[in-house]
Amino acid sequence: WRLRGLVLDLVVRDPVVDLLRNARGRLWVLGRLKPGGEPPRLDLRIRVPDPGQLRLWNVTPQGTPLAFLVKGEARLRLHERSLRFRAGVSAPAQVGEALLVGEGNWQRNHWRADLATRRFAAAPFEPLLPVKGSLRGQAEGQVSFRLDRGRPSCEGALTVRQASWRPPALERPLTSEHLAWSCRDQTLTLADGPWRFGSWGGRIAGRTAIDGRLALDLRARPPSGNPLATLPLSGRLRGHWIRGGVAVERLEGELGRSRLLADGRLTRQLSLRGGWWLEP
Repeated sequence: WRLRGLVLDLVVRDPVVDLLRNARGRLWVLGRLKPGGEPPRLDLRIRVPDPGQLRLWNVTPQGTPLAFLVKGEARLRLHERSLRFRAGVSAPAQVGEALLVGEGNWQRNHWRADLATRRFAAAPFEPLLPVKGSLRGQAEGQVSFRLDRGRPSCEGALTVRQASWRPPALERPLTSEHLAWSCRDQTLTLADGPWRFGSWGGRIAGRTAIDGRLALDLRARPPSGNPLATLPLSGRLRGHWIRGGVAVERLEGELGRSRLLADGRLTRQLSLRGGWWLEP
């Protein structure tokens, strides 16, 4: 026992788990030990055969948690300060499931999680959006997440099909048949893809980073009966996310040979300043 330690097998029913990062960015901290003391040589093998609630806090701009239903198994090795897990993840009242496999060490504050999804509902990820809104669609793909001494990063790609997003300021949603997202280190990139807003359509591409930087490139196609339909319409935005919207460092718009240049804020109370150059 002194060399190998004790192993306990536990079956947990109807769990409710709340994970919060502390001031040092840690998700898990072992209780206090005496000076020079070591955790017991105890292994916990935990099995959750039926879905239980998992809420992940302090990771979203809106302050609300990411909420999921989880079933699976985990192994907690106290003397190594490590955790390994494998779980099936679903969203409350949504179809689709994802497989989550990972491990971590709370002494080194290093965590890894690999996510594989198939037709997973996009709605549970609404709290990740810097601006509130109704998010719909189904996601497929694989993404790996890392947390190394409080520094998050990711690698992988997801495609959201039949996507729609409707912030409170819009009467109808922005929609797209497919949005291809890729994640590398601390940057999230949206590949060039189609969008629609009512009878308007076009193409959109962009990228954002964990520090809040944002870049968008947009091309619009007015409806055929619109007087602007014969002119190319495009826009470029550079700025960063703020609470409730975007601080615009540079906004460029082009309609035929006419050009708009502005900066300011894009929130529910629009505030932009700049100039418009008209060319017939």
